[in-house]
Amino acid sequence: MGNTFLLASGVELDFMIHGVFSYQLFGQTVWITTTHICALIVILVMSTFCIFAHSKMKKATEVPGGIQNGLEMIVEFLDGLVNGTMEVFAPSFRNYIGTVFIFVWLCNTSGLFGLRNATADYSLTFGLAVITFLLVNISEFKYHRLKGYIKHLFEPLPVFLPINLIGKFSYVISLSLRLFANNLSGIIMMMMVYVLLRPIAIGWPSFLHAFFDVFVGSLQAYVFCVLSMIYIKNACAGE
Repeated sequence: MGNTFLLASGVELDFMIHGVFSYQLFGQTVWITTTHICALIVILVMSTFCIFAHSKMKKATEVPGGIQNGLEMIVEFLDGLVNGTMEVFAPSFRNYIGTVFIFVWLCNTSGLFGLRNATADYSLTFGLAVITFLLVNISEFKYHRLKGYIKHLFEPLPVFLPINLIGKFSYVISLSLRLFANNLSGIIMMMMVYVLLRPIAIGWPSFLHAFFDVFVGSLQAYVFCVLSMIYIKNACAGE
């Protein structure tokens, strides 16, 4: 009944990940999907922008012009984001958080350019969450050594060991699912608008794109980075 209703307009409802092409690697078929294409485009855009910014900043002047002023505003925003949350630990993680924020934000807003949002694929958000999880544990080892790391697992009482272990691994689930689910829900809702309201979906869906791709996408990039910083800072400080 549900599928019949959704497909009544004669247009197939499709918000899935699709394989673009495949190749053989060690006897196994490996698919390059729309997620890989979107992520690769985002990485190329970021790399090109970094090369451009580097060449411009090499000729930086004391009184910044238009492009230099824009670049400095981006750096100041990212520095403020990290410094405001991580305080004394900010210098060690500024590059990671800044890179992740820009990458996630570009992936979240890629739907505006006809790409299939890469962060609506759980494999990508899970990978990002695993990196944060590793940084959390590495930081705790670095600042508290093995003795302090093990001690935290048994606080406040040894009986809390299972709960503390679950809490550590919950970082991965909470970070990855939140980013994935919010972006996928936006894709599903926009696809339903185009299918169910196809005859009148002219012009006004752009406002929905602005909401889901720009506003929600920016908010989710911010939330992902802020939560990552809080987890890492708590691991460093031992709180």
